Amino acid sequence: PYILLTPYHPLAWNYADTRLVSVMNETEGIIKNVADNLKIKVYGSYNPSKGDCSKDEFFDIMHAKDTCLSKIKTD
Repeated sequence: PYILLTPYHPLAWNYADTRLVSVMNETEGIIKNVADNLKIKVYGSYNPSKGDCSKDEFFDIMHAKDTCLSKIKTD
């Protein structure tokens, strides 16, 4: 098994001091911690800049298009 984190639209990340950004970062950290403890690989990130996804590669704030998803690095 593995965990796949799909990015949120870049607009969701525009304001680093918002609750949304804080929760996404915290949740991603928890997921990675749990995955490490269980020896499960994590692919992707909620942060679109880590996958080089542009704002045009999303249907809406939460749903990335295949062009963005195809940039997620796997082993």
